[in-house]
Amino acid sequence: MKYSIILLIIICFSFGCQTSKSISARADVGMDTYEISGFKVFTSLAGVSPKMKAKLESKNIKKAILVNGGAIDNPKSYSVDYAKIKQYLERVLPNPKSTALVVIDIEGQKMISLNRAETNKSFNQTLNYYLEILRYFKNLRPEATIGFYGFPWRNYWNRNKSWKEKNDKLLPLIEEMDAVFPSVYDFYADDIDVNKRSDEAYIRENIEESLRLAESTNKPVYPFVWHRYHNSNKKRGMTFIDDTEFQNSIKTIVSTKYKGKRVSGIIWWSSERYFYNVSPRGKKNKFSEQDFNHFFDENSSRYIDLITEGIKDGL
Repeated sequence: MKYSIILLIIICFSFGCQTSKSISARADVGMDTYEISGFKVFTSLAGVSPKMKAKLESKNIKKAILVNGGAIDNPKSYSVDYAKIKQYLERVLPNPKSTALVVIDIEGQKMISLNRAETNKSFNQTLNYYLEILRYFKNLRPEATIGFYGFPWRNYWNRNKSWKEKNDKLLPLIEEMDAVFPSVYDFYADDIDVNKRSDEAYIRENIEESLRLAESTNKPVYPFVWHRYHNSNKKRGMTFIDDTEFQNSIKTIVSTKYKGKRVSGIIWWSSERYFYNVSPRGKKNKFSEQDFNHFFDENSSRYIDLITEGIKDGL
């Protein structure tokens, strides 16, 4: 018996042994998330209060893993860094049989190149780079639901024929994604910055466009929502969206159909600790955990109830 144990230790030292703990499934991820009439709710929240964390856990609202491009991408190269991707997944999602929702977010110059490529050669180079990364992710985590953030292209203005043609060029990528992950972030305050109907049309037509492309490739759609106005709005960017407006946006997402089909759920994104830290209040109380928790509970946490009500209104 003694020699068997010594031999096992030698084998593990030489070849590496994975314990059940090292590849255990994360309880906070998976496709078995909170649903309302089959409509799934995921979060991708960074920095929440203990009270909110407990609320999400009590509702069984699972996390979508958002892969920041900086963790896996070399912005100056079109050579895929396979070792970096593997190391990232071993750290963040160690179980190779995980059923997590994984959204790869590579923005910056590469996304710009894909959007504004002047030649087919430059477009194909970038497209192939995205495809290589997607295939490697799927090879390492074959049971996960994996795709890229931000496709098809979102337009607030000029939702026209050329916009749809540009999105059609993304079909080779969308065909290989397991799901479609567009964003319908709110840019303007209803009936203040723009007419309320303009905002509703922006959401509805972008969702219809995602459903159109998803229908041709038989993919589910999970749009990203954010409870703050987009930072491109210099007047009110990153401030909290009015409750009624936010709930109405969720309702519009849920109620929109294309050929009888709706989106399969939503992903609620934010980085609340960061937005608190960069605010005047956060700069003053940056190291006060108590103040951050109070700030979150008083401001951000209510949006989960608005999401729930918005879904019910839209169904």
